[in-house]
Parts: sequence; structure tokens; C-alpha cells
Amino acid sequence: MTNTPIPLPRSGAELEKLILSRGITPPSNQVAVAVYERVSRYDERSPGYSMEIQPDRAAEYARSQGWTIHKIYSDPNFSGKNSYRPGFKNLLRDIRAGKIQVIVIHKLDRLYRNLESLLRFVRLLQTHRVQLVSVTEQINTQNWWGRLVMYVLGALAEMWVWQTSERTREAIHTRISKHQLPAGSFRFGYCNGMCRNCTDPNGSGYCPRVGQPDREESERGRVQVPHPIEAHAVRLIVHLYSQGWSDRDIADHLNRNRFTLPDGAVVQFRTKGIAGRFAPGQFNRDSIRQIITNPFYVGVIARYPRPELSMEDSIDD
Repeated sequence: MTNTPIPLPRSGAELEKLILSRGITPPSNQVAVAVYERVSRYDERSPGYSMEIQPDRAAEYARSQGWTIHKIYSDPNFSGKNSYRPGFKNLLRDIRAGKIQVIVIHKLDRLYRNLESLLRFVRLLQTHRVQLVSVTEQINTQNWWGRLVMYVLGALAEMWVWQTSERTREAIHTRISKHQLPAGSFRFGYCNGMCRNCTDPNGSGYCPRVGQPDREESERGRVQVPHPIEAHAVRLIVHLYSQGWSDRDIADHLNRNRFTLPDGAVVQFRTKGIAGRFAPGQFNRDSIRQIITNPFYVGVIARYPRPELSMEDSIDD
């Protein structure tokens, strides 16, 4: 079988007709855009970082350019010091799969607070011919000025992480050495005693003291005090364990039953969760084990050395 020679087109119209006749689709003018948003915690003083505003402004910019939004990738309550974020990992997969041509972000530090990782990410974008646009700072990595601004802002974003880490270490050291108080978040069974403006996950709609005067024994939130409901759950867990119950049996017992407190209130015990990240929920064998093995519940404060800040990261793993 011999191939029929293809005559050379003599005009643009003939070239377009030739392409279409051979089943080849011309490149589309529609650009596939990915919008990425991240916030480590919600701060009412900085509403521009909220998970609602970030994609809105990025999407508005994309529409003004005539681009098509492929997907919005979100990572609420995750740090930007590394790439270990579920939404960001999905973004990386789609970049490597060739599904994205432009990434639009609200601000550069929403993408990374790690300059080295940021530069690696930009090199990955260059390999796959993906453009990065920051709406707030007007950064476009397709020109030298945009790349220069990106380097400077990336370094400033990383400096914020180091400064925050140092301040946190100093605060923990002062709390332990000077005030002889435990460090870390409030454990299940305890709260900060700030009832008037309670922010505990097991506060509003669960604790009867919400809205009442602050508890004096908490010293304005410095000292952990027994939670009015959770404290009873801790005592019950310890009692059942002393009777030979397994971790799983205790968890099932707490999840399946309602309990009457000394004041006559009937409640369904639940875990504390993490404010702004995980809502209170059911117990499992691990949550029971953490209570039983934690020396804090017998009056002993375990003080573990705080590791140095690590910025190690790999966008390939």
C-alpha cells in the first residue's frame, strides 16, 4: 500500500482545511486553570486569608482572563512549610498529568512558606509548561520581574515560619521553667476555664457552663481545669479499664450509651476533637489508649524536648 502524497497548502484556509480533514483538532484557546487555597488557621483580623475569599478572588481573576477553571484545590488547617498536604498532592498529580496550564493563587505564601520548596515547585511548573499567577502581588512567573519578586517574597514567607517557631519555643520554655505549667493543647477531660467566651470544641451546645463567669482556678486560661462533662468520661474510662475492660470494649460502651451525670443531666460522651480542624466524634481504641497511658491524668507532667524546626521537604514524595 502506497501513501498518497499530501499537497502543500497555499494559504491559511487550505492549511486549516487540511488539518480538519485529517482528524487533527487545532489547539484550543481555552486555558485550564487550577485555583489553590490554603490557610493554617482562621484569623478574624486577616479575613483575606479565609477559605471563602481566596478562591473567589482567584476565580474572578481567571474569569477576567477568559480562562476555564479546571478545579479548586483546598488545604484548610495545613502549614505551608512543606508539601505534605492532601490538596496540594492532588494538584501535583494533575500537573504531571498535563491537566493544568495555569495555577492561580490569592497570595504567594498560600502556596509555600519554604523558599527551597517553592523554587523546586516553580521548576516543576516550567518542566510541564504551567504558568503561576499570584493575584494579590501581581506575580507572573513568565517574566523576569515576576520571578525576582517571587524570590524575595518567598524568603520573607519562610522567615515568618522561623520567627514563629522561635517565639513558640520561648513561650513553652517560660511556661514550663518559670510557671511550672504543662505545655501543649488542653487534653480531653480539661479546658481553659474561660466560660464567658468559650471556644472549646465541647463548649457551646454541650457544656452547661458556657456563657457563665470564667472559672477563677484557671487563672485566666493559664491552668487546665476539669471539663464539666469530659471529666466524668475520664473517670469512667479509668474505672472500666481497672475492671479488665479492653480499649475497644470501653470505646463501644461510650459510643452506644448515654450517661446520667451527678447533677441529673443526661449526655452522650464524645471526643474533644481539634478546634477548627476535627469536630468532636466517637471514641475508638486509640483515643481510649491515649487517655489510659497518659501520665497527665495521674498528676505527672511529661516534658519532652521540643524538636528543632525542620524545613525538609520533597515535592516528589
